[in-house]
Amino acid sequence: MKKRLTNDIDPHWRKVFSKFLAKNQKQKALNILDAMLTDNSSLFSGLPEFQEDKRIALLLRIDLLRHWDRELEALAWLCLECELRPDNKLAQLLKGGLKHQLNISSNNVVSKEEFDNTISDIIYGWDEIAGMRELKTILTNDLIKPILNPQLYSKFKITTPNGIIFFGPSGCGKTFIARKIADAIGYNFIEVKPGDIASTYVHGTQGKIKDVFEEARNDSPTLLFFDEFDALVPNRNDTSHHYKSEVNEFLAQMDNLNTENVLVVAATNLISSIDPAVLRPGRIDRKIFIPPPDFESRHEAFKMFMEGRPQSNIDYIRLAEYTENYTFAEIKELVNRAAITGANTNKKITTDNIVELILENPASLTDENIEKMK
Repeated sequence: MKKRLTNDIDPHWRKVFSKFLAKNQKQKALNILDAMLTDNSSLFSGLPEFQEDKRIALLLRIDLLRHWDRELEALAWLCLECELRPDNKLAQLLKGGLKHQLNISSNNVVSKEEFDNTISDIIYGWDEIAGMRELKTILTNDLIKPILNPQLYSKFKITTPNGIIFFGPSGCGKTFIARKIADAIGYNFIEVKPGDIASTYVHGTQGKIKDVFEEARNDSPTLLFFDEFDALVPNRNDTSHHYKSEVNEFLAQMDNLNTENVLVVAATNLISSIDPAVLRPGRIDRKIFIPPPDFESRHEAFKMFMEGRPQSNIDYIRLAEYTENYTFAEIKELVNRAAITGANTNKKITTDNIVELILENPASLTDENIEKMK
C-alpha cells in the first residue's frame, strides 16, 4: 500500500481527481491539484517522481482553467510558477501564450502569428479518446506543441522528440493514441508489427528493418509506429546472435530521426525485455506508461460505447465505480454483451444488465499486476 506523501496529499490523488472530474465537481478537482502544487513539506519533495507529479498537476490545472474560460486565473498560476522556478521553460512558453491570447503586452520571444500553433488547445480536440486527461496533457505539451512549432521551442532549447514508447497492459489504447498523435501533427502513419519484418533468411529481417526506415524517410513527415516492440528489440544479452544484428540495425536507424521529420512511437507490454540501448535519450526520449482507464475515462468510455444503442437511464457513474482496472477492450466487450442480451430479449439495456455482467466478468488486471508493469 502506498504511503501518504503528506498530511494533505493522497497517494492516489489521480484516482480522486479523475472521479471529481467525472462528477463535474470542478472545485474539488482543482483542490486536489492545488494540494500537490503548494506542498513543499514532504520528505519526498526533492525526488524526481514527486517533481514530475507537480509538473503534471500544473499542466492539468492550466488546461482545465483554460477549458473552463478562466484564463486570467490560469495566467496568475503561470506567473507564480515562473517567479518561483524561472528555469521552467514550458511555464514560460505557456505564460507567453496566454498573454498573447489575452492581448496583454509582454516581452515576447516570437510574434503572435508564429505562436498560433501553440495557442490552440489541442487536448480538447481529442474527443475520440475517452478521458485520459493527464496523458493528453503530457502529449500535448511535451510532444505535439514542440513538433508543431519547432522555431519557438528551439529558442528555449527544447528539441523535437526523436521517439517515445508507450508501455503498460494491452487493451488500453496504445495503437489508437499513436494514430491520434499522427492526426494531430499531420504526419503520415506507418504501423509495423513483428510479423511484417520477419524473415526466414539470415540477415533478412535486418534488411527489412532498413527498408521500413527508408520508407518512413521517403514519405516524411512520418510517424513510424512499432507494435510489440519488445519482440523487435529484445535485450541482446538474452538473445541469439541474429537478434543482436537486428537490434544493432535498429540502433543505427533510430539515431537523429527527428532531423529527418520521422517520429518513432513504440508500444510494448514488457518494457523490461527491451534492450537498454534502444531506450536511451536520442533514440527513445520519453517513456510513457499507459494505465487502464481512470474513473473519468471509464465514465466516458461507457457513454461512447453505449451511444446509439437502445437504453434506459444508464447510471454511468455507477458503472465507472464498478470497473476499476478494466481495460477499454473489456469495457467495450461488456457493452457488446449487454447489447446482445437486449437484442435477444427485445428489451432496452439497463444499468443492472451491465452491472450483472461486470460481476460475472472481473477485470483481468489487478493493482499488483499494474504496479509490476511500471
